[in-house]
Amino acid sequence: MYSIKVAHLLVFLLGLLFFTARPAAAFQQRTPEAPLVIVQSPQPGEALQGLVTISGSTQADGFQSAEIAFGYQSDPTNTWFLLQQSSTGVTEGDLTQWDTTTISDGIYRLRVQVFLSNGRVLETLVDGLRVRNYTPVETSTPQAAAQVIEAVQPTATFTPLPDFIPPQRTPPVLPTNPARLTPSDLRISLIGGGGVVLGALLLAGLYIGLKTLFRR
Repeated sequence: MYSIKVAHLLVFLLGLLFFTARPAAAFQQRTPEAPLVIVQSPQPGEALQGLVTISGSTQADGFQSAEIAFGYQSDPTNTWFLLQQSSTGVTEGDLTQWDTTTISDGIYRLRVQVFLSNGRVLETLVDGLRVRNYTPVETSTPQAAAQVIEAVQPTATFTPLPDFIPPQRTPPVLPTNPARLTPSDLRISLIGGGGVVLGALLLAGLYIGLKTLFRR
């Protein structure tokens, strides 16, 4: 009888250990992995000049390709300019180089995307990058950490603007020019002018005739 009770106690203790160990194992299996897409340099808010080396990690399970692009910090069209495409993952190394002398000074942002075989897209954004090749550098102290995002598909979109169509304008109606001559006005002017010339000729003839008569 004593051995049976000991056996039941052992079974109870083994069962208790089994059920108390399962939640810990399940918790360990559900622990999310740290993001593998990391940009080590440049840091958010950093001032950039000349040729800038972009370094970090893009290696992840199911890696297919990676893209590095930059864009304006404040851009409602969300337009990105491609810097590098790669079919090889990188672990804590140089990703590409960015020649900032080819763009105007301003505030930009950097995006690193990793495309996986299961359709997922891992994305890291570095905001507030201050390109200062032609203007004074205020400070080079970074402001915040890079933002890591997981997206289902690339977020870059561009909507073309519609073609400009000039408005149709109707020419204004101008009043009639009061100085315009009509055919009747021309006829009256012609007759009047002819009468004046004829009268002048008659007066000249009469004057010559009278002068000749008095000489005799």
